[in-house]
Amino acid sequence: MIKPIHLTLQQNIAALICARLRCAELINTAKTARKLLKVLFLGTAFSLSITGCSKDGGGFGKSRILFEGNYYPTSLKSTRRTRETILIKVGRADQGVSGALQAAKLASTKHCILYYGTSDVLWDQPLDADSLTASLSAGTLTLTGKCDY
Repeated sequence: MIKPIHLTLQQNIAALICARLRCAELINTAKTARKLLKVLFLGTAFSLSITGCSKDGGGFGKSRILFEGNYYPTSLKSTRRTRETILIKVGRADQGVSGALQAAKLASTKHCILYYGTSDVLWDQPLDADSLTASLSAGTLTLTGKCDY
């Protein structure tokens, strides 16, 4: 038996309407998912930026060590072949020579323990306050030495 054409058309139209409704639901779900991802991304970025801030300016869990109430930035250099010879520059040393010396000793101790397993350093110059004050240049203290292993 042959179905009347109008009945087949009604079934096809009903199927198209159902498919369109499903598509609309999927589109709404996708829009909601995009909004959720945006909020999640922005929230994560915000929380990471907040956790990177600290009162002492260290950032991301890094805390600055203060010597005699002041911060002294240090940079330590050594050649790759001979890590035992070190050159340390301590910034802001004009705040206090004894604090700058303590910062230099900490940096050198960390370096020597890392590469040689010992904390002993043989300095090339005397470490008294008068000679260190004389070796200041533009607020930077420069020290040289060797890891004693």
